[in-house]
Order: sequence, then structure tokens, then C-alpha cells
Amino acid sequence: SVSPPHPLLVGPRRVSWPGGMGLVREKHDHYLRHLDDDKESFEYMMTEHLRMGGVYWGVSALALLKRLEDDDRRSEIVDWIFTCQDPKSSGGFGPNAGHDADITATQYALLVLSLYDAMD
Repeated sequence: SVSPPHPLLVGPRRVSWPGGMGLVREKHDHYLRHLDDDKESFEYMMTEHLRMGGVYWGVSALALLKRLEDDDRRSEIVDWIFTCQDPKSSGGFGPNAGHDADITATQYALLVLSLYDAMD
């Protein structure tokens, strides 16, 4: 006998939240936009090699929330991504400015540029 597929693999479903509470988009939006407020913190400095991935996940989450309309932030992120382009490589991007290019950071950079329609 064949077992039924796992419920998460069946297709789109509504998530029922305890107490009828739904997704509070404003709270998620605020959290994502303020992740890099304290650039002087120890944690921020020790994770500089993860920055491109963090930007990708943050921008992707904002896109899912349909909150990518901030043009100032868009320009800041796109400009920063191009500072991460490694002049020693054939166009690759590093995980942060001054880092060597690698395939993962390059993929994240291209995906963010694509989300912001900045691939020119």
C-alpha cells in the first residue's frame, strides 16, 4: 500500500494560527530593515564574511512581503553590491567589499540585482 504524500508537499495550504493571529507584516518589515543598524557591534563585524548572503535573504524576505518599494534602500544595496565585485576575477562578487569573489556570493549578488531589476 502506498502512503499518502506528506501534507507539506501537497500544495498551497492556509496556515491556521493559534488564536486566529495572522502574519504581522509590519513587524517583519521593521525587523528586516533594521538588521544592520548597529554597524559598530561585535556581531556585525564578525559576520562581514556573511554579508552578501544576509542581504540576499533579507531582500528576498522583503520581496515575499511585497515591501521592496524603498528606492533609497534599493540604491544603497545595489551600490554596495557593486563595491563587492572582485576586480581580480572575471566579474565575480565577494561576500563583502574587499573579499575575494566566490560562487556563492556571486549567485547571491546576481539574485539580489535581479530582484531589484538592476542587472544592466
